[in-house]
Amino acid sequence: MALSLGFLFFRRIVNDRNFYISSFMDYAILMLILLIGITGITMQYVHRPMLVDIKAFTLGLVHLDPAATPGDVMFLIHFVLVMLLLIYFPFSKLLHAPGVFLSPTRALPDNPREQRHVNPWDKS
Repeated sequence: MALSLGFLFFRRIVNDRNFYISSFMDYAILMLILLIGITGITMQYVHRPMLVDIKAFTLGLVHLDPAATPGDVMFLIHFVLVMLLLIYFPFSKLLHAPGVFLSPTRALPDNPREQRHVNPWDKS
């Protein structure tokens, strides 16, 4: 994931068309997701957090009974970055991705040569 996001960031900088159409927020969200991936990889292979503390913390959040925050700095950075992504997600371009599954064109038949489709409310 981190290598893919690094390639996407590199491509945005090198490709003139992508560089021209990219805004600051495109780079910011790409860096945010890249940092989430890097902190996750770091927790997996370099600095192992105490899973018992993390489990107690997350179960406390799920059951609305807050437990003590884990003392692992890398987990806290990762957790805060994920929360920032969840806060930003509804207001970003990223929300366009699930819209593919809600598109009305996915439910329409693909037979324009066999049958002419006319809207029932279009009587003219």
